[in-house]
Amino acid sequence: MKCHRTTGQVVLPVFYDVDPSEVRHQTGEFGIAFQSLLTRVSNKEGLYDRFGNLVRNLLNNLSIYKYKSQSQVPRWRAALREAAGLAGFVVLNSRNESEAIKNIVEKVTHLLDKTDLFIANNPVGVELRVRDMIQLLDIQQSSDVLLIGMWGMGGIGKTTIAKAIYNKLGRNFESRSFIANIRERLENLKILKLSHSHYLTQTPNFSNLPNLEQLVLSDCPMLSEIEKLDEDLEQMESLTTLIANNTAITRVPFSIVRSKSIAYISLCGYEGFSRYVFPSIILSWMSPTNNLPSKFQTAPITSSLVPLDLPYSSSHEISSISKYLPSLRSLWVECSSELQLSHDAAVILDALYSTNNKEFESAASTSKVSGNSLKSIFIQLRINCQVANILKERIVQNMTVDGYGGVLLPSDSYPYWLTFNCKGSSVLFEVPQLEGRNLKTIMCIVYTSTPENIVSDGLKNVMVKNYTKATIQLYKYEALVSFEEEEGYRLVSSIEHGNKMEVVVVFEKNFIVKKTTIYLIYDEPIGKTMEQSDTPLDKNVIVCSDGEDECALVD
Repeated sequence: MKCHRTTGQVVLPVFYDVDPSEVRHQTGEFGIAFQSLLTRVSNKEGLYDRFGNLVRNLLNNLSIYKYKSQSQVPRWRAALREAAGLAGFVVLNSRNESEAIKNIVEKVTHLLDKTDLFIANNPVGVELRVRDMIQLLDIQQSSDVLLIGMWGMGGIGKTTIAKAIYNKLGRNFESRSFIANIRERLENLKILKLSHSHYLTQTPNFSNLPNLEQLVLSDCPMLSEIEKLDEDLEQMESLTTLIANNTAITRVPFSIVRSKSIAYISLCGYEGFSRYVFPSIILSWMSPTNNLPSKFQTAPITSSLVPLDLPYSSSHEISSISKYLPSLRSLWVECSSELQLSHDAAVILDALYSTNNKEFESAASTSKVSGNSLKSIFIQLRINCQVANILKERIVQNMTVDGYGGVLLPSDSYPYWLTFNCKGSSVLFEVPQLEGRNLKTIMCIVYTSTPENIVSDGLKNVMVKNYTKATIQLYKYEALVSFEEEEGYRLVSSIEHGNKMEVVVVFEKNFIVKKTTIYLIYDEPIGKTMEQSDTPLDKNVIVCSDGEDECALVD
């Protein structure tokens, strides 16, 4: 009671089977029990009878009960008078105690959660509309989830009405929440959990969630329509985790495996990190009993399809997906031996050349045969550094035909770059060790002879074989054009000194590869830089020309 007087602490007395007036004046059965308590306290006896226990507990709760001396009695009497004067609950001869308990709980809950949303005093026209809206909700007649919308131009009172409804009805529910500024909150939403939505049949519109990182749709047994999700995933560039267990979804959306951000997935029986799960998904599409999704086969997007990693692959897997190789952005195959690498590489190249020949025959049917011309194409795995930029400039400046009908290019510049070249479409070399330096990037220059009436560059794929590590890396032409730093780093970091390597370029039919040159470019030691130089260059790459020279730059 002292806290009630000094700090305003709420006291809510419950008079169970006792009249408040008896407590106030200590009369009746309560007075007899109270007097018995005083006697026993003075005699230091225990409290046994029903009313004695009741009074003892009451005084304990009032924080004034003492066993030490009779001097506390006046304070007890004053506290009882004060408590009995407070508005509380009187439960006398109740036939339904559960109802009385419910009323007490509701009152206490109301007192503990009495904060209302701010609304201006007596706003004109709000009360009537609030009453109409509550009637529409009809919450007394339904236990279902109800949704009601309000629309109209800004500033007419929609939010005020919503707040007033919330203030009136919020305490009728175990949990409540008022969320304002929905659009702004959605734009900043990081995690969205829609689990246990048992009647959800299709995914909501996620296009307004640009920063969403985690999407959880577990235990939604009726969720089966994912066309909207497939479309929205194209825009959800921040999404890293997708979990949708126990749903009716039967196929993985195609846009998931195209996503560059998703790191973890649990869907349609596939669960784990994307780099391990995506290959299994793609292989399932490629199986003879399960054709690729229609989007996978659509021509306009085949140039930007997903990468495919095959750790510890078998030759059977390579053969089964060979017809789909031209549609993959990239392919990374780990073989069990150099022998398997040679076999799988041959299968891959045969499939690529077969497809390229069919494409060329279709295009050549309308073409006119003419003379041949020499073309050159420059390829750089997109990892920039100062040395790479200097070398690139020198290569482009010197990709010209000299007086002897050949093309002159920079030779080795130890320790900045090393050159390997060979006639034909492949270059075989062993990666040397340069003390204090690491391989930074790779450049490739290819010269071809082709009929003049063909205007394309002709390059379709680049294959990198690492015989030492028994790996095959295949890149589509379009992937090389848009090569990202991460992809380039993955390729370069897999190459170590002493590795036996081979780079193979695949062109369209009727492109005769004259010579291929590879540059291995190394980083610069800390504190040292390479300066531009105008001194003459050694030029040791000579390619015979069948006609005019032409340079295509791809970096």
